[in-house]
Amino acid sequence: VAIHEPVSLSCNDHVLVSLDAQGHATLSPQNVLQGNYDVAFYTVEAFNIQGQNLGNQLDCSLIGQSLTYRVTDTCSGNSCWGNLRVEDKMPPFLACEEIFFSCAVSDYSPDYLLQNLGIVAGYPQVSDNCGAFTLTYTDQFFNLSCAQPLNGVAVSSAFLRRDWHATDAAENISTCAQIIYFVRRHLSDVHFPADTTISCQNPSTSTVFTGSPYITEYGHN
Repeated sequence: VAIHEPVSLSCNDHVLVSLDAQGHATLSPQNVLQGNYDVAFYTVEAFNIQGQNLGNQLDCSLIGQSLTYRVTDTCSGNSCWGNLRVEDKMPPFLACEEIFFSCAVSDYSPDYLLQNLGIVAGYPQVSDNCGAFTLTYTDQFFNLSCAQPLNGVAVSSAFLRRDWHATDAAENISTCAQIIYFVRRHLSDVHFPADTTISCQNPSTSTVFTGSPYITEYGHN
């Protein structure tokens, strides 16, 4: 049998609670009491500025609000109060993938890669524990000589370093570097148009009529 002797309580005046990777936090007596207590005999509740009891479960919707908390001895009813602030210190999750891209294609913007070529890795994987984030990037282009392999890729003619930045509402920032390899194609990759018979009465040799050599990338010619 546990015997609980009621004692006076001492609360921290200013308490900061950080949300976890799921955007939640549980407010416990250990978070707010000063000193050593048998926490099994205490409850803690948070209140907003209107005095609404929020319980002990905190989430992203409470960031930036003026909150208070109350710790209560469940046996004696003794209690103490303090101020509480919820904060998000978790940066967004951000992951980039390498892309191997034909040097024959001149548009390598993320929108074109995803929407026109169906390359899902055109955009990085990104998520945040509180949902909202902004995504930006900067590009640096580098030409390579024919005999200059990069990261074991011997057929690259150039590469693009795309630095992605994800910033959440609390201004936590994550970064990742994405490498886009511009790969040279070979003569064997080129498709030539079939022979065409031209009328002597209208002898147009325009490639509009005769066709042009092409390569196939991502289902497009």
